Amino acid sequence: MERRIHTVVEIFDSVILQNNIMATLAFHAKHTIFLFESRQEESLEGVCALLKAKQPELHIDKALVESREAKRVIQELLGRLHDSGEKVLVEINGGNPIITNYARDCCRKFDFPCVAIDAVCGEVVGIENGAEWEGSYEFPMLTFNDILLLQGRTYNRHMHMLAEEEYYDRILYMSEYAFSHQSDFKFFYDFVHRKSDGQLSEPGLKIVLNKAKDISDRIIKIFEKN
Repeated sequence: MERRIHTVVEIFDSVILQNNIMATLAFHAKHTIFLFESRQEESLEGVCALLKAKQPELHIDKALVESREAKRVIQELLGRLHDSGEKVLVEINGGNPIITNYARDCCRKFDFPCVAIDAVCGEVVGIENGAEWEGSYEFPMLTFNDILLLQGRTYNRHMHMLAEEEYYDRILYMSEYAFSHQSDFKFFYDFVHRKSDGQLSEPGLKIVLNKAKDISDRIIKIFEKN
């Protein structure tokens, strides 16, 4: 049986961005509220853009939640949702554990289902009042364009930059590494983007590394793989 929910409250995860969209898409939410921290605002833009592209009628709200005010903000927000009578689901996979713990406590208080979604395994795990939502689901598959949009980027179909066949194995290897180490690769990508002043596709581009500046081992490791 297909499950639907009116409102999804999502604890924003800036590390694995897919964690932020699966509940909304899988359960056809009409309203999604992201609980985010100030340092996550840039990452939030791509997530919202993808959700609006997938569900144009979706209403998205963003609630800033800093750790020191988390208990009060979450109690007030979920309290208002409880008074409104909306059917609410809270998803807490990823994000700041301080925020997720307060959200979990409030779900217990207001009798909201609180779940964690493992999109890779296709499972929903009930955390609080979530037994009826538990089980296996077919979560939406993301295309290459979806993944780029999720990260706040778009694919230029007119770039005419088809790689030569001799590089296919290296490209495939790096692609598999990037998808299995998304946090490290985003860190690497952002570094290269800054060092190249945004000119990532310019012919002959070179990035000069100066180890004296204490460059992160996460960046050096990926350069060495390439």
